[in-house]
Amino acid sequence: MSTTVDYKSRSRPARDAESPAPLPRRRGRVAITVVLLCALALSAVLQQTAFSYRYAAVNRNRPAGAPMPSRVANLDSFSLALLLGGLRGPLVMFLWINSESQKSEKDLDSFDTQVELIRLLQPEFDTVHLFQIWNKAYNVSVQLASLANKYATILDAVEYARRTDQANPNDLNILSAIGGLFTDKLGNSTEKEYYRRRVRSETLPLYRVTFPAARTDAFKKAVADAGLDQSRLRVTTDAGGSATAIVDKLGGDRVLATFNGPGVKVEAVPRQSLRPVNRSGRRTEMDTLVDARGDLLPEFIRPTHAVPAGAEDNDGSELQYLKQFQPYPYGVSPLALGYDYAKRAQVLSRVTHQKHLQLSDQVIDNQPGLALKQWADEEWDRGRRLEQRGLAKQPAGDTGPRELRTAAAAPDTPVVDRAAIAEAIFSYQKAAQVAAGSLAEVTSHIERFPSKLQNYYSQSDNLKAIISLNNADALYLQAVTKSDRERGALLAQAKTNYQEALRWFEILILKYYSDDTDAAALKYSTATVADKSSAELQELTRQMMVHLAKTYKSVEASPHGSDVLEYDENIRRITQRLSLIK
Repeated sequence: MSTTVDYKSRSRPARDAESPAPLPRRRGRVAITVVLLCALALSAVLQQTAFSYRYAAVNRNRPAGAPMPSRVANLDSFSLALLLGGLRGPLVMFLWINSESQKSEKDLDSFDTQVELIRLLQPEFDTVHLFQIWNKAYNVSVQLASLANKYATILDAVEYARRTDQANPNDLNILSAIGGLFTDKLGNSTEKEYYRRRVRSETLPLYRVTFPAARTDAFKKAVADAGLDQSRLRVTTDAGGSATAIVDKLGGDRVLATFNGPGVKVEAVPRQSLRPVNRSGRRTEMDTLVDARGDLLPEFIRPTHAVPAGAEDNDGSELQYLKQFQPYPYGVSPLALGYDYAKRAQVLSRVTHQKHLQLSDQVIDNQPGLALKQWADEEWDRGRRLEQRGLAKQPAGDTGPRELRTAAAAPDTPVVDRAAIAEAIFSYQKAAQVAAGSLAEVTSHIERFPSKLQNYYSQSDNLKAIISLNNADALYLQAVTKSDRERGALLAQAKTNYQEALRWFEILILKYYSDDTDAAALKYSTATVADKSSAELQELTRQMMVHLAKTYKSVEASPHGSDVLEYDENIRRITQRLSLIK
């Protein structure tokens, strides 16, 4: 027998009369609505707080009149990040991974675009910018075979850094990075000879040469004979039978030395008449930093605000610290540009007490002095090469040590290239001027960080030797270009500077590059050797060279052999020049 249950007829239990009625749903909805409204209000407040914080952070060090941060589609990068909301992180991660993958696979077609988007999406993070600056200048450039392409990629890194600096001025990390690009990459890398030449040639003053069109072939031959790059030369002719060419200061001097005559006219060319100002600031072959006199263009040294007299502070101009070393008729060295940015970073560290993310205060503070020393060395080396080109061939030829190739050139040596000698004199004078600036920087650094004094004192004495030697060589070359009657005073001044340089080079060997055991063998103290007379220093130096050769089998094998031999070359050059001055 089956039992059937009628669920419909089953009665529900009666509700207890004393149990409370359930809460209506309306009260729960009201609570949710209140929470949402509070959340919206709070998000609005936080958004305004974030904007205020961002504005204060970005404009904390912004000089008056400086451009506002980078914008994309009329939205600054911070607004773009807020619009993306939670998608900002995934998008940035995708761009990072994709750009690094492209770099590894050497597929650089859209690499720059992705790096720029990363910069805009992460504008507040200096670590991002430091990495991308390094990434472009070092990791990407080394993948390219052509030196010209490497150079262009390094300029891209400079441009990236300068855009970042414009968006957030007076950032110690960015200024230091730009200085490092000019000093380390363009000024001291393996390909430095090419980079230095490119930077100098692209910062030369420009001239317009006008001549009869019939002499175009003669003009091109003069350009070829001067050893200039004809691929960058543009000659245009007009209906009146005149031809025009734009040449730089250096090229103009060399060309016009042989190409001149009726109808030849030379005039300075303002940069703005050739092409508009490049807003990105990138240096190109027709975008020079200097005018026809060799002075920095006003836009690069015009201050945005006044600096009190005697105060150390950045005035807002880009090349503030290069103004003191004007003029630059032969272009600007990348090491000079590196010094300017390093000096701006140093002043920020001293005045605003900003901290670098990776470098100590002491390292930031000594960079300007080191950059000036490297710049002085470059000018010194240029002077040697130009002197060798300008004077009649000497017995040492091209194979001898650099310092001795023209050491035997007498004051009446024939000049075969006057333009080269004029440039050599300028380079020697510039080297002495820059070395004096480096000496002042080193002295200032020692006052703030009185550690490792032995290293700084040796650097100071080395700079004193460089100043005296380059001044002497400039005076000597000036005497070479004069008549017999005019040489006497110049040679007398050169002799005084040569003797001072000789003293400092001897002190360098005896005080800093001779061990105490070697000094004891010759019965002198490195602490008091600088007090000896010139005659005593000369005799001690001679004895030291004999002692090192005997004790270590050769001077080169001694503990400081390479430095001793380098200074000995300077001493031999000076001694030879002094013997030629009567």
